[in-house]
Amino acid sequence: MMDVAYKNRGDDQGAGGVTDDLMNKLDRELDDFIEDKLNSDYKYTGGFTAENIEEEMDRIPVFMSKIPEDFESCPEKYPDLVALQNIQWDDDDSAESKSLHFKEEGNIYFKAKNYRKSIIAYSQGLKVKPSDNELITILYTNRAAAHYHIGNYRSSLMDSRSALKMNPLHYKAVIRCCHCFMELKRFNDAILWCDRALQIDANDNKLIILRKKAVGLQKQKDRDERKHEIALKKLDASDRKLLDALIQRGLKLKDFHRLVRDADIIRISDLIIPIDPSLIQLHFDEFNHLLWPVIFQYPEFHINDIVNNFNETVPIIKQLEGMFEVRPTWDVNFTYRVDKLRVYFEENVSELEKINLHKVDINLSLGDVLHHNSFIISDGTPQLIVLSTESQFFEHFISRYNIPYKC
Repeated sequence: MMDVAYKNRGDDQGAGGVTDDLMNKLDRELDDFIEDKLNSDYKYTGGFTAENIEEEMDRIPVFMSKIPEDFESCPEKYPDLVALQNIQWDDDDSAESKSLHFKEEGNIYFKAKNYRKSIIAYSQGLKVKPSDNELITILYTNRAAAHYHIGNYRSSLMDSRSALKMNPLHYKAVIRCCHCFMELKRFNDAILWCDRALQIDANDNKLIILRKKAVGLQKQKDRDERKHEIALKKLDASDRKLLDALIQRGLKLKDFHRLVRDADIIRISDLIIPIDPSLIQLHFDEFNHLLWPVIFQYPEFHINDIVNNFNETVPIIKQLEGMFEVRPTWDVNFTYRVDKLRVYFEENVSELEKINLHKVDINLSLGDVLHHNSFIISDGTPQLIVLSTESQFFEHFISRYNIPYKC
């Protein structure tokens, strides 16, 4: 047998000799081809450039930054991407195998602090419906942790409870519930869940400290609520009526939270003192309609119109028609005609962000405009910005803002 094997190997080497000659010839021809191209004006034009490399790479499945939008509906257009996805597992793989893959993928994203992608991965692991209760519990618990890290405390709480349905003694899930209730400021619930966790591990010092903190915060919350109740009882009849009206209408005054927080600030009238002495403070008419002092600003001309006793039931358009029935002396070019007017209000989201400029539907009543979620009334005086679309100033002005949507 050894001789035969040796003889056969010798025959292969003989054949290989012929192959070597052929390979040497091919090498020489390739060298000649490259040398010829180097000595000519030839330029390869099919490669990536600095301008197109990102676009070209994004067409290659393994380098894609996102799945094409029509992939689900037309997978036949992307056979390479389908093949790449199928590499992850065979159709014969069990639900447990697929679920474990997604769990590990989620763990990788979690360790990289990419919590949103880890949530997607853990969700996929649950979606394939594994039958292993321990694996399901881990997926729910891990997803709860990811939700917690991005501030989705209610979702984190729901996932923790789902994990506890699979395993009522899962300690991490119980602890997560404690922390979620703390973040949601439901301190009594946090105390109850701390007690539940301490039944599992009575020597967990961190948990004992957390429970003590929850007890202290609940006491403070109770004190604040009693303090607020006392403050409300001290309100005189007119303040009480005005406060009820603002709450019923869902209106938002700047610093209104001080009424809730501080017993020393007990008069709603303290928050609605107009910024201009010529303005009449917010009050009721004989039909219990609110009458507002309103400032109309014309930033193009750096002037304001002051309107006292603006009835909350009156549409903005009606007020504008009355104000512009006679052309203002400052409107030299006659661009501020009612049909060309646009009305906005500002929303200062953050000192670090561009201010939002909300467009107002002038057919709405003043009360409806003030009811907008983003309208914060300062000093009891709504302020509206008036522009003309026929003025060159219009585009220049609104370009400085974010324009979310029409009121």
